[in-house]
Amino acid sequence: MNTIGYISDPIFLEHNPGEFHPERADRLRAIESHLKKSGIWTRLSHFSPPPATKNQLCLAHNKNLVEYNLAQNGIENFVIDGDTILSEQSISAALKAVGAGIHAVDLVFKEKSHSRIFTAVRPPGHHAEKNRSMGFCIFNNIAIAAAYAIEKKYIKSALIIDWDVHHGNGTQDIFYNRDDVFYLSLHQSPLFPGTGFSNETGADEGVGYTLNIPLDSSQDDGTYCKILSDALSKIGKVFSPDLVFISAGFDAHVSDPIGGMNVSSDGFAQMTKIITAFANDHCDGKIISMLEGGYDLNGLAESVTEHLMVLNQ
Repeated sequence: MNTIGYISDPIFLEHNPGEFHPERADRLRAIESHLKKSGIWTRLSHFSPPPATKNQLCLAHNKNLVEYNLAQNGIENFVIDGDTILSEQSISAALKAVGAGIHAVDLVFKEKSHSRIFTAVRPPGHHAEKNRSMGFCIFNNIAIAAAYAIEKKYIKSALIIDWDVHHGNGTQDIFYNRDDVFYLSLHQSPLFPGTGFSNETGADEGVGYTLNIPLDSSQDDGTYCKILSDALSKIGKVFSPDLVFISAGFDAHVSDPIGGMNVSSDGFAQMTKIITAFANDHCDGKIISMLEGGYDLNGLAESVTEHLMVLNQ
């Protein structure tokens, strides 16, 4: 329990949405290179995930969407939308990206070998809705992992914290009517995908279990940390999760070409400290963090390293 789990796989390098696409394999190469230079690489427990099954995908997605996506396996240059393009190995990569979250849950609760896990996966997942793949995302990795943990009765409730610069419309969509998963999102607005307004708070049994905090551009470390701290203080008074997930997108970094925020690599470390303190108070420190966005290679690699340094403390 002294090290954190690190889940990745060479198949993630084979997903190729296009030569000039920002969500490229070099992202994972940059992360691994920086982790090795920092010295933390050898302090991580390394795992390769199994692919997710069809039934596991259906924990968060409509069966028709799952079957449609699976049918594209092995097809080159299949266009879901202008942002979401599949190559020959994309479905294989997507199945293992989902499998990474499921394997993380099993490591924490079945194997009980680690209380904190980071999954270095691609394609990302938080834009994938119940019935729609979009925004670089094929399946919703983190939503399926949370649904799996609940379906297996490992946990009764989960908190998903999404600090990606873009709103996780898919994760919100999947859990919007549920009271066993609380979804918190800090995101730039206006920005793709144009969702995540503060009045989007849930429906039916899920009313009050979605908290969106849309932010103007150019927000810095101090603003992010204060808003995150205040939000978790508010959530902790009404919701005590058995597990904390982080949709860890690093595109709010000051150097990111897609976002418009001013968060530093150290800022992500500070936010991680706030979350670990919350997790220590509510769920014995159990955290599963899954990579989402982040498209400046240096900013991404530095931020992930800082993030893991804190998770490993």
